[in-house]
Amino acid sequence: MKNIFKAFIIMILSFALCIPLQIIVKASTFTNMESKKDVAVNKSWTVSFNSPLSSATVNTTNIKVVGENNNYIGIKVSSANNNKNIIVQSIGNYEYNKTYTLIVTENVKSYDGKPLPKEVRMDFTTKAKYKVVLDAGHGGNDPGAIGPTGLQEKAVALAVTLKVGALLTKNGVDTLYTRTSDITNMPDDEAQNLQVRCDISNNAKPDYFVSIHLNSFSTSAAYGIETHYFTGSVSGQKLAEAVQTELIKETGRFDRGLKTSANLYVLKNTDATAILVETSFISNPEEEKLLATEDYQQKLAKAISTGILKSLGISNIVV
Repeated sequence: MKNIFKAFIIMILSFALCIPLQIIVKASTFTNMESKKDVAVNKSWTVSFNSPLSSATVNTTNIKVVGENNNYIGIKVSSANNNKNIIVQSIGNYEYNKTYTLIVTENVKSYDGKPLPKEVRMDFTTKAKYKVVLDAGHGGNDPGAIGPTGLQEKAVALAVTLKVGALLTKNGVDTLYTRTSDITNMPDDEAQNLQVRCDISNNAKPDYFVSIHLNSFSTSAAYGIETHYFTGSVSGQKLAEAVQTELIKETGRFDRGLKTSANLYVLKNTDATAILVETSFISNPEEEKLLATEDYQQKLAKAISTGILKSLGISNIVV
């Protein structure tokens, strides 16, 4: 018999109970499969061969999954389709937002004893458990509020937002942004601009939407931090309380408390639990000076991210 593994076709990759997506590779030519992302934590893999296998070689010694630290993951393997398919399933769910490698070694053999010419590997990354959309206020042609020395709200809001996102990502949260730079394709019309931000969030279907701003008032005497949530939103109030608490604890600034609103556009028109954070008053000379510093921006980001993470039920927070 010709060596069947020279025509070896590996891997129908599919979610259990979903229509399979077939990927064809000749093992004699390729030793690595294209990596997969956003894989469900309960994912099972089907490895398909074009001829029956030796059942004695279908085991967790010859077929394995390893984690990011090259630790072996507990799996079960079984045969199907008259020994032409191998089902690989984790004994427990994989962890969220982790990368694993599925390995089919050359010790897998056909029923007549022919081995696989080369080991085949495929990396896959599981999806994050939680998703948050961060909205840096203003941007582009809209500078937002401007402080006494010319500091622009849009710049500080973006800097803080990106720092929040980095901390959320470090803690395994899938983080999306309405903007990541001052260059934006959003409309100049305010209502249309805000609707684009809402659309980004609504399409992503996150757990939370968090809009980050700097406060301003006609007199420079106003100061402190406040957090807004949509009127009547129980989950919004819970998130706002968590974030506001952390902000005051981390910065030591005056606590202006929680504010409810039925009219703030992004709170009204996002489907997710939403809050809007007014981090400090850019119109206040003392607070403007703080807002311009990397240290204060990092404190704000740490506080906001910690409040979000605690609201999601994440306790072992990495900062």
